[in-house]
Amino acid sequence: MGPPAFLTSPMLNLGVMLGSMQLVKKIPFEDPQVLMYARVAYYGMNLLVILWAFYLKMSVAKKNDRTPLTYAAPPKSSFGAQAAATEETVTTTNSAYDQAELQKFITTTVTSLAVISVLHWKFGVNQPLMVQSIMPLKNFLIAKPVIIHLWGDAAEGDLKRPWKADSNPLAALMGGGGSSSTAEEEHEKKE
Repeated sequence: MGPPAFLTSPMLNLGVMLGSMQLVKKIPFEDPQVLMYARVAYYGMNLLVILWAFYLKMSVAKKNDRTPLTYAAPPKSSFGAQAAATEETVTTTNSAYDQAELQKFITTTVTSLAVISVLHWKFGVNQPLMVQSIMPLKNFLIAKPVIIHLWGDAAEGDLKRPWKADSNPLAALMGGGGSSSTAEEEHEKKE
C-alpha cells in the first residue's frame, strides 16, 4: 500500500518550501494572536508526531517480531575526528531494530523542535514556525518503520532491513561522505 505518492515526491518539499516562503511574507507576525496561532500549530503538530511515534514504537514492541537481523553497522564518526575504519557487526531482532529507528526519528524531531524553539524564543525568528508545522507530519508518514507498520508494506526492496541512511547533503562537509573508505584509502587507490 505505502504512503500516497505525492508525499514521497521531492517536488512536494520544494513546493512546501517555496510556497511557505511566499506565504510567510504575507502573514502579520506582529499581531500577537497570529503569532499565538503559529506557535500552537508548530508545537501541536510536533507533539502529535512525537506521540504517534511513541505509540507506533509501543505497537512494534507489542508485535515483538523476533526474526534475527545481523548487519554491519557503519563506523560512527565524531565531528571533526577521523572515523574508525572497521565496521561493527550488530545482531538484533526486527522488533528491536524498528524500535531503535523510531527512537532515532523521535530524537531527530525533538532536536529540530529545540533548535527552532531557540531560534524563535531567543532570536525572535518566526518564519520557520510555518514550514516546521507541516514537515514533521510529512517526515513521519514516509519514515520506513511507519511505511511497514502503519501503511502495511512488506519489508522488501528499499524497505528491507537494515535500511540505508538517507543521503545527507551536509555529510561530505562534516567528513562523512557516505563512503566507508577513508581519505588515505582513496589516495592509495589513485596511485
